[in-house]
Amino acid sequence: MKSFFAFIAFVLFVNATFAEDLLPLIQPSNNGLVIAKVERDNGHSAEFKGHIWITGTLIAEWDRVWAEATENALEVRLIPDQRSIKILPHFERYPVRKLELVNEQETMRLTFNKTLLAKLKTKKINRIEAKGSFLIEEYIVGVECDAPWARAKVIRTRIPKQPHIFTKEHEGC
Repeated sequence: MKSFFAFIAFVLFVNATFAEDLLPLIQPSNNGLVIAKVERDNGHSAEFKGHIWITGTLIAEWDRVWAEATENALEVRLIPDQRSIKILPHFERYPVRKLELVNEQETMRLTFNKTLLAKLKTKKINRIEAKGSFLIEEYIVGVECDAPWARAKVIRTRIPKQPHIFTKEHEGC
């Protein structure tokens, strides 16, 4: 009986080990992005050509831990909304929850006015959030060690409302 359970445990281990090698790429149709390259060495990644409008929230905030220690503690990220999560290519079981931006400074200039950026740079503002639409290109998505990631370049923004400004540390996680 022990050898039977050991065999079952071994089969489950092998299936779990090789399941990541077979992780399917989910590519929603007609979204403007075309697969350019897929790699499955040392994790999974897929590069796309083309561009797509997504909606979500751009957040620029000073990292609470490193803000005093370095000038480079400004974190900029794009959080897609539920509609955009559904249309962005991703690997199965790993929908895109956050986009790292390859052009953070340019994205902030496209999104926020000069006055807000100056206040953010001098730390008079701790955090700015802007909801809107973002045209992205150079989209790359991946999974490494069970950790999903995504990266893109923002080339245009449409921000219909004034950004939310935080002058104190943002509460929460």
